[in-house]
Formats: sequence, structure tokens, C-alpha cells
Amino acid sequence: MGQDELVNRIEEIEREIALLPEGSITKKKIKDKEYFYHRVTRNGKRSEKYIGFEEVPELNAGIEKRKYLEDELKS
Repeated sequence: MGQDELVNRIEEIEREIALLPEGSITKKKIKDKEYFYHRVTRNGKRSEKYIGFEEVPELNAGIEKRKYLEDELKS
């Protein structure tokens, strides 16, 4: 892979990462019911937002793809 191709690939990965969700998904059990939360840490502060069960697979796929691309960018 040439220098120009490498630079283009890095820029492409950075653009893709910017569009994908960050953070993680946590599950809490409250009174025998499971609730899912999207957890994000920004500026040293952690925030959680409730997400419906139907949103979990799509959000999780986006988070996993972001982590994969971040690892690819490091190498």
C-alpha cells in the first residue's frame, strides 16, 4: 500500500468513526426486569441514557464497528 493510499484509508476510517456511536451498552436488572442503557464518558464524566430493547442490536453493531475501526486505525 502506497503512502497516498494509506493517507486516504486513514481519512476514510476517521470519517466513518465520526459517524458511529461511541461508548458501550450496559444492562441493569431492576425488580426482575432488564433495562438497557447507552453509557458514554466525555470530559471525565459518565452519562447513561435509557435505550429500548429494540434499539440494542443496531446500537451495539455500531459500537462494535467503531471499536474495530479504531483498532485498525492504531495499526
